[in-house]
Amino acid sequence: MIELSEAYEECKRITKNASSTFYIGSNFFPSELKYHVWAIYAFCRTTDDLVDNASQHGFDLSLESEVSRLKLLLDIRRSFILNCADRATINIEALQKLDIQDQAVFIALNDSFKNFADLAPRPFLRLIDGVESDLNQTTYQTISDLADYCDMVAGGVGEMICNLCGIGDSEAVCYAHMLGESMQMTNILRDVGEDLRMGRVYLPQVDLPIEKVDLMYLLHRAENDLWGVRDNGYKAETLFKEFMKEYIEMTRKSYANATKGLKYLPNSVARPIRIASDMYEGILKKIEENDFNVFTKRAYIRKRERIGIIFNRVISNPVS
Repeated sequence: MIELSEAYEECKRITKNASSTFYIGSNFFPSELKYHVWAIYAFCRTTDDLVDNASQHGFDLSLESEVSRLKLLLDIRRSFILNCADRATINIEALQKLDIQDQAVFIALNDSFKNFADLAPRPFLRLIDGVESDLNQTTYQTISDLADYCDMVAGGVGEMICNLCGIGDSEAVCYAHMLGESMQMTNILRDVGEDLRMGRVYLPQVDLPIEKVDLMYLLHRAENDLWGVRDNGYKAETLFKEFMKEYIEMTRKSYANATKGLKYLPNSVARPIRIASDMYEGILKKIEENDFNVFTKRAYIRKRERIGIIFNRVISNPVS
């Protein structure tokens, strides 16, 4: 069986490969916390990837039997979290039925639960529910619907970190949820094209001028180097850009509100969270610089810009 130290190293590797933005920030957590943060992130990421990368895992989601098989794997994760919540010893026989990556994640997270009494199962279970909803729901009608989804799959991660740090103040946890939701909304705005190719439209249908904006048409424009060309399709592109401007501004306000919660945290914990937050929020500016082409252009923070963010937060008060 995988050694505990190897399990945590695998969680570190998963975090680094999946999100360089989060990984860079997480490196600034105190040494007694960072590996547990990576265990939490790795569980969340591998759970989300089960559905997002279903075809790579050998699932054909057009078949009901395959969907049922995938839901069974999510149920295994639910059972594992409940087992962790009881601080029970991990079931070796059941563990050995999983692939090596999941074995590592389960071993590390089980150890984190044993070491941190405040880690609670609720946000983990809600995350699994949110991931499972992607099997059935591919569009969202209102911003309220989307906010509920973001809270399930990302807002709860903030609560997990609060639990890890022994912070139980309800207002602090509320701000933590808000920050997770802001980061998820950033991902959604950045990944419109990628999600569209998977048959998903997270952008609220009520707010999006859907009758005048065909996202598949905009994807076609971008793929054929027509983005920004003032032809007959430019009006639809303009409407989409106005929608994106509105949602980017809304998300920036959400970040501003969420970071007010950092005052509840010691600087040693607030700093890595602020670094990650600043980097995620910086993606919004990159979307603007890409002329809102979220179909064929990837918005990302360059290395020198990341260094600037880190330097700024290392020498300054992370709460300000």
